[in-house]
Amino acid sequence: MRPNQTHLFRAAIVLCIALLSACGSVSKLQRAEGTQNVSMADFDVVYVADFKDATDVNIKDEKKRAAYDETLRLASIKFPDMIAEDIAKTKNPPQVLRVAPTDGMVLRIEGDITVFDRGLAIARILPIVGGSEFNAEVRFIDHQTETLLGQIIVDKNSNPIGGWYAITQTANRFMSGASGKVADQLHLARNPKR
Repeated sequence: MRPNQTHLFRAAIVLCIALLSACGSVSKLQRAEGTQNVSMADFDVVYVADFKDATDVNIKDEKKRAAYDETLRLASIKFPDMIAEDIAKTKNPPQVLRVAPTDGMVLRIEGDITVFDRGLAIARILPIVGGSEFNAEVRFIDHQTETLLGQIIVDKNSNPIGGWYAITQTANRFMSGASGKVADQLHLARNPKR
């Protein structure tokens, strides 16, 4: 290949990867102001609480509203379940609880699901149409003092360009990917590089 063809080929690969990937992100753990002296390594127990439904969806049809509410109720349990499972898979994990402890030094992970849209799988083939989305705020709190130590922002949505890969970009898949990143960020916070 000539140099110009090589550059075009590389550009095409980068463009294909960008088009196939989901849009949005999962932020790094952002420490709350004034908490830099609190080390997450001091917490050997992590309690992952159920999340809250903080979506703002106006559904007038009662059956559709009831179905949506049930979907959110299940997601509010499933996402923290995934986080707890992913934390337990990290190297030298803390003790992970899904039931609130009564005492001791505990790091609580809680949060809000702010957007949950499953979209229409077949419609995601087309650009813009049928997109799925999952957004959440994940908070890390000292369970004893109720002090906010940090947070992670999840903002994931399907590729607006569409295509076959976009069909697989579901809200459940976004939850799974986000839970792994939350676990990774906690692991890094508990095991800072010296």
